[in-house]
Amino acid sequence: MKRSILMLTLVSIVILMLTSCASGPPKIKYTTDFQVKLIDKSTVEQVKEGITIKLEPIDDKIYEKSYFTQEFDVVYTPFLAEKPVRDKKEILIDFFHKQTPFNVTIINNTDHILRMRDSRVIFVDPNSDEPLMALDKAGLSDDIESLPVFGKITNYISEKYPQTKDYVDIDEAVEKNIGKVIKKLKFVNGFNREIMPSMKYSGIIVFPVENEAAADGKISFIDMVSKTDKAGNPTEKVRFDYFVQAVKRYWRFNPASDTEWKEINEQEYKDGQVTP
Repeated sequence: MKRSILMLTLVSIVILMLTSCASGPPKIKYTTDFQVKLIDKSTVEQVKEGITIKLEPIDDKIYEKSYFTQEFDVVYTPFLAEKPVRDKKEILIDFFHKQTPFNVTIINNTDHILRMRDSRVIFVDPNSDEPLMALDKAGLSDDIESLPVFGKITNYISEKYPQTKDYVDIDEAVEKNIGKVIKKLKFVNGFNREIMPSMKYSGIIVFPVENEAAADGKISFIDMVSKTDKAGNPTEKVRFDYFVQAVKRYWRFNPASDTEWKEINEQEYKDGQVTP
């Protein structure tokens, strides 16, 4: 009986291979997304009253850092196997999915401690009267399940390894691994963040807004304390504004030769749509 099943399986494989060959090479895929950039590159670094802030959008290379790839327990049935197996798979956690992040460096050349709790970092949407506050590490850690990447990873595991849910609590595993990523990230806008005189601090800020929706918006550092009295109370404050735009990007993936998506120009994308 088992031999008959094996023979039937092998015949099916041969038919599948012949069908694949007859259908020709796999089709090239195309897609688009958006990246946020500063409208005026000369404003990347701004200096006001002894405080310097350098702000730049984060690019895809940040995901090359090892902690964005985490191990997950998954369950699946290998080809020709009779029983499912439990194994570990490395999965990339694209933490900034449907969010807009920036690299920030703050240099304190004043004569006092620069306390970030005295200031606010916001995203201003020209079509809204409500500014969006930059996310902070404590808030993110307390509400991981609300992050867009949480739903993306849980759905990916559930669809690619559907048997996993019978053996593993997927939600718990995803929450745990996203938490590991958050612990590694350095946020400049932490409530307890202090920058000593003549010192600097580099980290990130993240806004709960998609790149495309960030078009024509503004990043503002409000109430940065530039001077204090002898008791340390703020006497003068400055504001830093960075105007941003959403730039469309184009991508191509050729299953026959590529191992990952490659960025292309707009004309190549249009040509691909006409002649896939």
